Amino acid sequence: MIFVVDFSYWNGTLLNFCGSNANYLYSILKQKSFKWQIFHTASLSRLDLCFERNSKTLNATSTNNFLDHCFRNLQKLNKKTTLEKNRNGWILKIGNRRSNNYFRVYKKQETSLRFEHEMKGKPLREYFVLLMEDNFEEFEQKLSLHFIVSFGKLFSLNSVYLDWLAIKLRPIRQYKIPKSYFNSHYIGFNNFNSFENRQGFFNLLQFLVYVNDLDYTMGHLDSTTYRLVVFKVQDFLKYQNPTVKSTNYYQLKKVLNFIQELQKNSIIQSFSDREFRCLITIPEVKLTKSNRNTWYARVWVAEELFYYPYPFMIPNLTGKRTRDQFEVQFKVIQTFSTINIEKKFLIKDFLDSYSSSLSNYQIKNIKKEFIKWVEILKQNDLIENNYEIIQNGQYHRTYQLTTTRFIKEGS
Repeated sequence: MIFVVDFSYWNGTLLNFCGSNANYLYSILKQKSFKWQIFHTASLSRLDLCFERNSKTLNATSTNNFLDHCFRNLQKLNKKTTLEKNRNGWILKIGNRRSNNYFRVYKKQETSLRFEHEMKGKPLREYFVLLMEDNFEEFEQKLSLHFIVSFGKLFSLNSVYLDWLAIKLRPIRQYKIPKSYFNSHYIGFNNFNSFENRQGFFNLLQFLVYVNDLDYTMGHLDSTTYRLVVFKVQDFLKYQNPTVKSTNYYQLKKVLNFIQELQKNSIIQSFSDREFRCLITIPEVKLTKSNRNTWYARVWVAEELFYYPYPFMIPNLTGKRTRDQFEVQFKVIQTFSTINIEKKFLIKDFLDSYSSSLSNYQIKNIKKEFIKWVEILKQNDLIENNYEIIQNGQYHRTYQLTTTRFIKEGS
């Protein structure tokens, strides 16, 4: 630590902990080996937070363009900002060094871009109390939230270098979630080559939305809390497709097979996060048939699943679909529920992936269906109307997708 005694506007001694020394001090605090009574009259005057976006390679030109783009946008917002160059490269500075909030963004090493936030003043009092009380969980949670929200107010999230910020902000954003929506974690789709696999996964999404609105009883398995939901299988069938008859044996059989497959958890592996996959695991499923040929399902589902901080919402999972409509909606879900900020719908590749040849009429309707789903996402405030049409490797920006332009100009 560095002792600063001659401090012109503060009576007392200032202790500075920098870099790795600050990290070591914090590790001592978390071990509860620090004697706070020695510093019972102390206060916290400054706290530095940082995040490093690591990558295997960082293109110097694109990094500089990113910093320059941020600089120009912040100037438009009348933010006090400077873009300077030193021997290590360009550095973006936001705010006044003497103010309560000061930010810097710069290339740390060849493979990382560093985002820093210096905090000072009265806002630190609450954090210091949590620190002295050894309340590290709340301390870290509140500091992280402050860091994320502060950068979220400064930057628009349309750069690959801000993918980490978009990922952290998505669960924080407050939505009014309609009952027909599914709150989704990031999804990987490596195992959905066949229509049956895609249909099974889509059934899972519908099932999770359906059971969320059912009455339930609680139970425990070790330290995990589960909901026990009991429902008529025919009711779930009607939820999936309101036009189908509950006596349709073929459709009913497919639903029964799906519910039995739930316990095997094979389709659950598609979610990218291991913790989320553990939450969604369904430990027990029972099917029984009444004397009136009515099937009942008893299913245990992890309680925490319904309160998980999901980064995505997927709208409109109910209703009857044609084969082409289903394929388009599944592709939209596949593309939308990924980490990348840019959501790229490769329509030509999608059409080429069809096992059978398509007529011009089908192709036109499929493209219309894609536009419809983009509009649904926009109407529900899940995306912004900032689109680009890709044609022969060239990007053409537009704020409105029309059928005529979309069909003529590309994918």
